Amino acid sequence: NPGSMVKQKSGLNRVILDQGWGMFKTFLEYKQLWSGGQLLLVDPKYTSQTCPECHHRSKDNRQTQSEFECVLCGYKEHADLVGAKNILERGHRLLACGEEDFSLLCEAGTRQSSNTQEPVLV
Repeated sequence: NPGSMVKQKSGLNRVILDQGWGMFKTFLEYKQLWSGGQLLLVDPKYTSQTCPECHHRSKDNRQTQSEFECVLCGYKEHADLVGAKNILERGHRLLACGEEDFSLLCEAGTRQSSNTQEPVLV
């Protein structure tokens, strides 16, 4: 049994995919420029498997779809909030250092010029 309401979910997925993510990104960029903000695009990989406290990444940190508990430090939070916190941190790191990889934190004075950065969604 693949699950309940499979047909309805596939229809919803199709509607979401048909909305045109490129156009959505274009509108976000426009609105950010208009309001004096900046749009940052960060890689979302592993954001819901990485602890925002100790930065330990493991599939075992996700016991269920919605529950996150770090197997190293014991930090508990809803998995969506963990992902959002990690995406925000990556955006901050990108702004400060020009790098979103935690293992490559910048040293003082090594920040890239803002005119060389790609737009990033945070």
